[in-house]
Amino acid sequence: MTSPEHTALVLLLEDDEDAAEAFAILLADWGYRCVRGPALSPAAETLGGRLEAVAAIISDFHLAGGETGLDAVRRAATLGARAPALLMTSSLRGAARRQVEAAGHRVMEKPADPRRIRAWLDLNLVAA
Repeated sequence: MTSPEHTALVLLLEDDEDAAEAFAILLADWGYRCVRGPALSPAAETLGGRLEAVAAIISDFHLAGGETGLDAVRRAATLGARAPALLMTSSLRGAARRQVEAAGHRVMEKPADPRRIRAWLDLNLVAA
């Protein structure tokens, strides 16, 4: 498999600051650019409200202000994002999980193995 162009921009939505910082470092180590926020609005502001450049979205399911990762991904699409989404959670079960998967998004249980996340990025950015 060919490696993706690692200058791709990843939108990272995580309301735990320590987890977001660690994840951003990991993405940078892999060569990805990253814009992050505790919910979509702050991250979108960083991008001037235009999300067309986003190549992938990685989001916690439970975000700041009661927003869900699924809500954020849907709103990101209205702002121009046409990116695959990975939602990560330690508590998504039953109907909520099926709803995310029915929307065409991948769910990974926390704590997720970084190799699985990297594989998801590689697969989705090559396929894009």
